[in-house]
Amino acid sequence: EKIWNDRTRGCIDALHQHGLEPFGMYWGRGSAFMAKAFACGQKIAREILAQAELPDAIYCESDMIALGVLSELLELKISVPQTIALSGHDGLDTCRFLYPRITTVVQPQYEIGRLAARSLISTIEGNSQPQTVSVPSTLFLGDTTA
Repeated sequence: EKIWNDRTRGCIDALHQHGLEPFGMYWGRGSAFMAKAFACGQKIAREILAQAELPDAIYCESDMIALGVLSELLELKISVPQTIALSGHDGLDTCRFLYPRITTVVQPQYEIGRLAARSLISTIEGNSQPQTVSVPSTLFLGDTTA
């Protein structure tokens, strides 16, 4: 759960750095299972669209949640990004393969795996203790943001 909180905190901090306040927070029970995360995104989109005032943008803590949000918005004929911009977080290839391509925070998956394996081996061999390591992310600008 810490990872999700860190992602949300980073988004809120970025908004504050640009003089913006979050419009609202919608919590769904995301999941590592694609179908559950996708359904969570659809549910969140319906909750957001039920409000009197729509947000300018939606940030999703995972790309699968973003795909669910996008699916629901498009099904309800909400234009993305003209009415609501959308971004995800993970950098899944799916976000670049489908149209509209989802803007997403891209994590260097290979590097994360390499560092995790190195840390695990070192810990098993008794050479180090588990540690937290941060790796820089990039942003893929898709079609869901203006």
